Amino acid sequence: MAQQTDNIQNVLDKIRENRVVERIEIIHLQYSVLTRTSVTPEMLEKFYSYKLNMDSSGVYFYLPSFIKALDKTSINKTETEYGFDSRWGILFFDAKNERIASIYMDGFMVNGYINLSPVSFNSNPNEGLVWWLKENFSSVFKDSLWPPVWGEPPIQNTEGN
Repeated sequence: MAQQTDNIQNVLDKIRENRVVERIEIIHLQYSVLTRTSVTPEMLEKFYSYKLNMDSSGVYFYLPSFIKALDKTSINKTETEYGFDSRWGILFFDAKNERIASIYMDGFMVNGYINLSPVSFNSNPNEGLVWWLKENFSSVFKDSLWPPVWGEPPIQNTEGN
């Protein structure tokens, strides 16, 4: 387990070396898309609803704030028996277009994967990874957002049947 934690830290350190990242992709699968099983990172990469590609100029603009948000987010190794329902992916590529790292998050942005290692995310709503996505891309993904990510949860009917 220590080696896997070290691997997660190595991945995060690669992202922090902003001279290495040349392209970022953000992918999202709408919450309205229902599946019989949890969406794996591999499935998310094939069946996403939205994809935002940032070239080097976008990376230059967004990566510093991403690194600050990453530093404000507690990321801990966790276990999962059935896998997390991956709805968000942030993929990082170098100048040779080779993948450096991947971060995947569930719809609530509390569980996910760094590369394929299961992790949990925890941060203040006004400064972590969730904040970074909301602050920078809420208008891009506006039609696909579900209230628990950027607002209040839907009202549940608590009356008897």
